[in-house]
Amino acid sequence: MATITNHEELLEDEWYHVRHSGEIPEIALHSSIFHLTEDSDGPRIELSRDHLHYLQDAAMQRYLEMILRDITPANRDTTMYRGVLRTISNWRRFKRFCERHDMHADDIRGEIAASFMTFLENEIKDVKERGRDSSINCSFDDLTSFAYEMKLSLTDIEKDLRLICRNI
Repeated sequence: MATITNHEELLEDEWYHVRHSGEIPEIALHSSIFHLTEDSDGPRIELSRDHLHYLQDAAMQRYLEMILRDITPANRDTTMYRGVLRTISNWRRFKRFCERHDMHADDIRGEIAASFMTFLENEIKDVKERGRDSSINCSFDDLTSFAYEMKLSLTDIEKDLRLICRNI
């Protein structure tokens, strides 16, 4: 059994692993839990509820980072940008993750909604005023469905959004 100091260091290492994981944080979370508790090559420690929440929080933060990445205007011209469709997909993965772990997606919905609205307003301005090609890679229906999930009204910008959404 690991010592208390080592126990905390192990948790911190696994938190870092989950927090900075790739595109599917839930797999990293389960991998970390398995490594810490059951893996024959792992420390085989018992995790408290607080320890599990600590690791789940790392997954939540990673999901949030991925969701916001693709609705951050500054990222549109970078290799990390995946588009609004990926944001929608990551949001839905995150919601399922929360359901499986008895967590609440609403805890970060407000931050995502605000970023999404800023993204849309910026996108409209860039397309209409600056002649930029739209980076929205989803249909108008996908966009409005996601806005509804975010509890946003697009009434004031609907006409402009219809013009810049792809006909998918």
